[in-house]
Amino acid sequence: MTPPPPRNVQQVPRFRKAKRRLPGPFQDAVDDQVRLIMENPLLGEPKTGALKGVRVVKFRGGDHQYLLAYRFFPTSNVVEVLDVGVHENFYRDLAAHLQDRPRGECTQHFHTRWQPRLLHHSVTIMRENPGRKTMASLP
Repeated sequence: MTPPPPRNVQQVPRFRKAKRRLPGPFQDAVDDQVRLIMENPLLGEPKTGALKGVRVVKFRGGDHQYLLAYRFFPTSNVVEVLDVGVHENFYRDLAAHLQDRPRGECTQHFHTRWQPRLLHHSVTIMRENPGRKTMASLP
């Protein structure tokens, strides 16, 4: 068995913008948290529902508690950092972002590995023939 590929971190634009808005010492704290995630990608608390597959690490910065959201892809050994911010509306905004986000936004790495989900049921379509309509079932 071949060893897993080296672990990489990829940032989505939303994360980069959010991190850039933080003061310098808080940016360093975010970098420290990303390093900890790189060492142990299962460190964060897994989320459910609309945020299934997302993990969140909480850390203090001054008087506020910050949240750092990320995904870990074990097959490619990639940590995708999604967002950082304070708790207020964090989960709501993150869920809306993930729902509206086009596939493969973060990097070309995910463009090449993304595959559409297959339908597990038959799809019925209307096929028009000259003069009448017939039903056809696709596997």
